[in-house]
Amino acid sequence: VSSRIGVNSHYRNNRKAMEAHVEASAAAGPNFLFHLLKAGAVLPLAHVAGGAAQRFLLPRITGYLLTGMLAGPYLLDIINEDAVKILWPVDYLCLSIIAVAAGSELQSSELHRTRAQVLYICGGIC
Repeated sequence: VSSRIGVNSHYRNNRKAMEAHVEASAAAGPNFLFHLLKAGAVLPLAHVAGGAAQRFLLPRITGYLLTGMLAGPYLLDIINEDAVKILWPVDYLCLSIIAVAAGSELQSSELHRTRAQVLYICGGIC
């Protein structure tokens, strides 16, 4: 019973957060397109940074992440906090695509070979 209560409160908290995001997006109106254009302008830079990361034998996503950190609200402020709040649907969509892409890269033979490291990482996260 206590686990059900925890799940229900977690669902309510997430629902409240989702409703707040929806209200922020609805109130944004034309600002949504403006912020979407700003985010779109950063994409070519992220693509170039991903290619540069590959030249240093790093995954492309490293360049994407560095570009996001630079363009985000804490450094260059190209994509400010309002844009992050307004563009939450794009954020969720992109995270879903990243999760699917990462999952498609997994190979069961390699997971079996490195199962000890995988278990340590999963244990550290939990």
